[in-house]
Amino acid sequence: MATREPSSTDSIFQLKLTLNHIKPEIWRRLLVPTEVTLAELHFIINEVMGWDCSHAHSFSIGKRTFGDPELDPDNELRHESEREIALASVVDVGTKFSYTYDFGDDWEHEVNVEKQLAVDEHITYPVCIGGARACPPEDCHGPQGYSIFLEAIGNPKHPEHDEMRSWIGGYFDPEGFDPNRTNASLRAMYECTDCEGCDDESCDCDHGKS
Repeated sequence: MATREPSSTDSIFQLKLTLNHIKPEIWRRLLVPTEVTLAELHFIINEVMGWDCSHAHSFSIGKRTFGDPELDPDNELRHESEREIALASVVDVGTKFSYTYDFGDDWEHEVNVEKQLAVDEHITYPVCIGGARACPPEDCHGPQGYSIFLEAIGNPKHPEHDEMRSWIGGYFDPEGFDPNRTNASLRAMYECTDCEGCDDESCDCDHGKS
């Protein structure tokens, strides 16, 4: 099977990704090729945030909305296909757009295109260059549910404390973010040799399972 290859490009976008409706901010700053497709950007965002690609998603850029046509075969959502859309064809420096993950929990992210930079031959792209705070757990019922979750695990006297600790596996650090681990995960996404773009259900890796 072929290894996923990063998009070739002569320039890089610096993006700041912020999870909306959460305080203090959960954010990531990353460098991606300008010619990365929106479909590939979806996987990159999931890696740097900490999501696991287990839910549907969409990009809203100006008046256009993009998504994965395989997840909406009847085109009920009327999204344009993200598969062949290069990021540089729909944004420029200063553009702000949204990425929504999980239409049930409704995690809304603001993506700010901060800079366009020359490629540094010493850097492997995409790469995360900064960030703060841990990604909320999957399926915790959105920003309001995450607030309740944090209150419960932080207070041993909370009636749901034991239940939430058991659900999360015993420990959760809301301040935890490790860019080195994040970048190792990004590299692994591109180095997977067991599947074609990680769409093979027989592959043991987690990338691309949605």
